[in-house]
Amino acid sequence: MVLSIKNGYIAEQKFILAAMENNLVVSKPITNAERYDFVIDGGNGLKSIQVKKSFPDGKGRNVVCLRSRYPRSTLRHTLSRYVDYLAVVCEEEGCFYIIPTSVLAGIASNVCVKRNGKYESFRDNWDI
Repeated sequence: MVLSIKNGYIAEQKFILAAMENNLVVSKPITNAERYDFVIDGGNGLKSIQVKKSFPDGKGRNVVCLRSRYPRSTLRHTLSRYVDYLAVVCEEEGCFYIIPTSVLAGIASNVCVKRNGKYESFRDNWDI
């Protein structure tokens, strides 16, 4: 559990740095009780972001688990009305997939991202 929490914090820090490098204003809620990790202001209004680190599955895909054993995680990802974007950190590919949660509606378990895959158009999608 401690390692997964540490990995989550590292993924969030990478997201903050990349977002700032793309001229986005990043704000973080004071508590960890919100359904999102960050609020982004890119000039097109405020957007809520949930950041998740992906893991390779050995088949050339990076997998993000949308449900976990943590109680607030289940709510975060099954109710897209609370989160505008899912930002997937892909260390193996050195990129982010920034996917609107409206595209993920109905997915309650895992999302798989890969180069030239279903979510390719959202790779490094910093126009949010």
